[in-house]
Amino acid sequence: MGVTSDLEGDAGRLLTDALDWLRATYPEHRIVVERDLVWTLQKWLIREVPARHLPLRIFNDYGIEPGPRRSLSGDLVLVPLDSPVPLVVAEFKFEPSHRRVDIDRKKLPVVGWSGVVEDVARIRRWVDGGMTREGLAVFVDEGGFAHDRRTAMPDCEWSGWGTYGEPTLDVWVHAYWLPHPGPSGPHS
Repeated sequence: MGVTSDLEGDAGRLLTDALDWLRATYPEHRIVVERDLVWTLQKWLIREVPARHLPLRIFNDYGIEPGPRRSLSGDLVLVPLDSPVPLVVAEFKFEPSHRRVDIDRKKLPVVGWSGVVEDVARIRRWVDGGMTREGLAVFVDEGGFAHDRRTAMPDCEWSGWGTYGEPTLDVWVHAYWLPHPGPSGPHS
């Protein structure tokens, strides 16, 4: 159990560190769509795994449940080298600021709240069903559009990342982590 639990802890910390890094460097990335968010984190994770000497693989759209639908796959998945069962699965949603001039206003809002609810339910189902050890559902609400209209779901919380000195940004993150990693978790 020692080696496995150590790797489980390392995988959860790695994803937490990725989110901390994103929070610290957010304006540098100019995220436009959800895939930009996932790819930005995926690139960071791919660099960090060998730097930390972790026996992990990082996947995008990794199948968690049997079937061809994308909704059965995790957006970002950390898998040990010696097992196909993920240690951590993360689901993401992204709503760009409605004040950005590089976003077509006819495309807004991008994320419906039902999608956020579905991501949390999917993470619960995957962890409770033993398909992954841990799961994380993250909704990055770049302009506070949803934050201004919705309270956090049960067992979730909103965390303000700030404006980074840019008038178009007021980044809020709605996060759910199962099991919750404690006070140094992804939304502290």
